[in-house]
Amino acid sequence: PPPTAAPAAGYRAVFRVPEFPAVFAAHLMSVLGVVVAEISLTVLVYRATGSPLMSALTFALGFLPYALGGTVLAGIADRHPARRVLTACDLVCAACAAAMVWPGTPVAGILVLRCAMAFVAPLFQGARSASLADILGSGEAFVLGRSLLRMVAQSAQLTGFGLGGLLLTVLAPRGAIALTAAGFLASALLLRLGTRPRPARAGAVRHSALGGLRAVFGNRRLRALTLLCWIPSAFSVVPEALLTPYADGIGAGTVTLGILMCALPVGTIAGELWAGSALTPRTRARITAPLAAVCLLPLLLY
Repeated sequence: PPPTAAPAAGYRAVFRVPEFPAVFAAHLMSVLGVVVAEISLTVLVYRATGSPLMSALTFALGFLPYALGGTVLAGIADRHPARRVLTACDLVCAACAAAMVWPGTPVAGILVLRCAMAFVAPLFQGARSASLADILGSGEAFVLGRSLLRMVAQSAQLTGFGLGGLLLTVLAPRGAIALTAAGFLASALLLRLGTRPRPARAGAVRHSALGGLRAVFGNRRLRALTLLCWIPSAFSVVPEALLTPYADGIGAGTVTLGILMCALPVGTIAGELWAGSALTPRTRARITAPLAAVCLLPLLLY
């Protein structure tokens, strides 16, 4: 059947599409769990090793496997039903988080498990994007739906970093990480029960990993859009990765660390709301590249 599309009447219209609230809630649960785990893992590893490098590496390992996982697993999102893929990814991440909580898991094992969670993340995101197009259509409703999910991610960071800092005043880091497993399990349940089954995407082009890269980078527009997503993110993650040793260096506690990590999500949420509600699609397209070029300049003042 053709996808159900919400009329282009703002964010409220997107929530009137029957399956979107479940997708929205599942995304909130899983992202909130990940963010709490990130701050807990950096503190856990820093306390165990006393090394700012290892602490920053723990944070960065949430991003480094993306390229490999996205390349190797990309075809699975099209070859299998999206709901099955999404649920399986959530269950894998729940199992990894549960293994981190085990008292005997060494630091090296925690880093491997963090890599495994990040390895399947591109598969989850690819399947979710494909299913979101099936649910919302390919017009303005899809753009606003994607915007809402990005705001969920940033809001979860805002809440999760602050919550994580507070949790670490009363819980050991492993106890806080246990919440991540619960978040992934809740997300899997919401997706399984709140979305309807759809077959694998018919007629999908099946590339090898190398063929998929050639298809993307051989197209001038796709190449530009891909690099526009990759390059700013590659640099903006650096100050976040160094916040734990920085907070320790100035004598701040975990609550201050959580507050410091909230700054980027606050700005991102404000920008998403402004762009989604005040700007036309044409204006958004025109200002994207200039804003990407200057978005990191405020760090010079910091």
